[in-house]
Amino acid sequence: MQADQAENVMLRGILDAAIEEAIVLFDKDGCIRLANPTAFGRFGKSEEEMNGRSPAEFLEPALWEARWAMIRQVLETGEPLEFEDERTGIAFHHSLSPVRDVGGRVAWVVSFSRDITVQKQAEASLRLSEEKYAKIFSTNPAAIALTLLEDGTFLDVNDTWCQLVGYRRDEVLGVSARQLGIWPDPAEAAHFVAELKQWGRLNGWQKDFFKRSGERFSTQLSAQLIEVAGQTVVVSCLIDVTERKRIQERYEQQVRLFDGVAATTPDFVYVFDRQGRFLYANKRLLEVLGMQLPEVVGKTCLELGYQRWHHDMHMNEIREVIRTRCPLKGEVPFKAPLTGVYGIYEYIFTPVLGPDGGVELIAGTTRDVTDRRRAEDELRKAHELLEIRVLERTAELENTLEALHEKEHLLLQQSRLAAMGEMLSNISHQWRQPLNLLGLNIQGLALMEETGGASAEVIRETTERCMELILYMSRTIDDFRNFFKPDKEKSHFRLSEVVTAATKLMEGAFNSRSAQIEVAELADCVVYGYPGEYSQVVVNILNNAKDAFETRQVAEPRVLLTLDARDGRSLLTIEDNAGGIPEEHLPKIFEPHFSTKGPQGSGIGLFMSKNIIEKNMNGRLTVRNTASGAQFCIEV
Repeated sequence: MQADQAENVMLRGILDAAIEEAIVLFDKDGCIRLANPTAFGRFGKSEEEMNGRSPAEFLEPALWEARWAMIRQVLETGEPLEFEDERTGIAFHHSLSPVRDVGGRVAWVVSFSRDITVQKQAEASLRLSEEKYAKIFSTNPAAIALTLLEDGTFLDVNDTWCQLVGYRRDEVLGVSARQLGIWPDPAEAAHFVAELKQWGRLNGWQKDFFKRSGERFSTQLSAQLIEVAGQTVVVSCLIDVTERKRIQERYEQQVRLFDGVAATTPDFVYVFDRQGRFLYANKRLLEVLGMQLPEVVGKTCLELGYQRWHHDMHMNEIREVIRTRCPLKGEVPFKAPLTGVYGIYEYIFTPVLGPDGGVELIAGTTRDVTDRRRAEDELRKAHELLEIRVLERTAELENTLEALHEKEHLLLQQSRLAAMGEMLSNISHQWRQPLNLLGLNIQGLALMEETGGASAEVIRETTERCMELILYMSRTIDDFRNFFKPDKEKSHFRLSEVVTAATKLMEGAFNSRSAQIEVAELADCVVYGYPGEYSQVVVNILNNAKDAFETRQVAEPRVLLTLDARDGRSLLTIEDNAGGIPEEHLPKIFEPHFSTKGPQGSGIGLFMSKNIIEKNMNGRLTVRNTASGAQFCIEV
């Protein structure tokens, strides 16, 4: 990993050092994989906006289509390509060169683009006037020479040319290029002249020349034929690309180095296409399989001798990675068909996304974890032995825990018995009025019979009213019976429904004392828990409020229930106007057997309510005093 990081830093340093050239590396899909700061500045984009993206996202469609056609040509032919274009008044010279992988296949295309506007301006100036030529020629940053087409005699060179090649101007004028020995190969010079005669100009030739010192250097050569005083003159421009070529070679070396890292890692490294065919396998995997890379590429696991279940499992995983676009981990035992190498392997399949966000390839790495699994098995056995010893040592605690559970069960029973007593009182309140009405209807029938007014119609109507009262009383019994039915499993329920059920049960008791129950619904939440137990908690709190109203003789008793939500959790507040709880009692209000009601109180209701909310439903039950009374908060 440190070697990878160091090489990446070196490569980035090389790219950053090339400030005159815009360098961009394209993959086979036309996406940008690397670029230097000059390229970012030229496109007006940041590194994050360019790397991993297609230039189609920020170039004009016609421009990118033409450029993509050239990139594909280099990918297909493996031959470099050079061209020039002009955009917004700026001329550029571009060279596209293939970059091969360790197998010799063209895997990428690197583009070098240079602003040659100045060079173009110089050439135009030469054609327009001798005065402009003289000014531009002498100061041009490019190495420019004027030679006769036929024999290559130098007519003029600028200072840049002299500095590049190492000759003084007076040493060159009147001397031919052949005499100076600048061309390494005379055949190349003859080819250069022939091309000029045929086309009249050349652009972007990659040629090497000799300096006066004998040092060889690489250039980008452009030339143009012009007529001067009846003679055919070659205006040639040399750009020293020695450093750029060195950078390109260094980059290709880094690419091979990265591939070498994958080839020497002890893990398996491989790449699948969307159909599960191998596109790449590193040295370690090939050794285990006993095959060469050409034997593996294009084959599925099944075609390489994997068992059917193993092949089908990986195909299902590849489809899952394509569907979710997320990495997938797994572990599998594997025995290589040819070599017989066996091991337990841990692997991860990672999606390689294309420009459209879809999965183009699946990269995989696999590690042999046989020794680790063996060690884990031994450790597991040691843990099991330790657990047996712990169980033996903790056997004595079981009786204590059972005793605690029994006490808790007794408290719960006492709470339910207390709640049942309250409920019987509530039933009596709910039944009092309908019983009175039922009695009045029956007495009315007897009176009408004595007076002779008991017609069939009157008896039918009176009977219907009596049946309605009896059904109402029956539903009341069902409501109370369902309230005490225990919840066996947790379920999702609406807070408003549970609150409505609880207030309905307490309605008669509150009405008999002229007390009001108000409900404010700010948010109706779905709660996961035990709805019956939640209702019991609400009823316990309402019963306490009812008792407080009676004890303190509150003039206008009132309870407000507010349904709300906070931080993604349900919140129910129950606030009364009974004057609140004495401050010295607040810290102990939820303790078992603590009651503010004297001998009439069991001290179990609030204790069990807190257990239900906090232990059974992972919530919180708190209480505080307000200006008018007590406020209980239930948060689940």
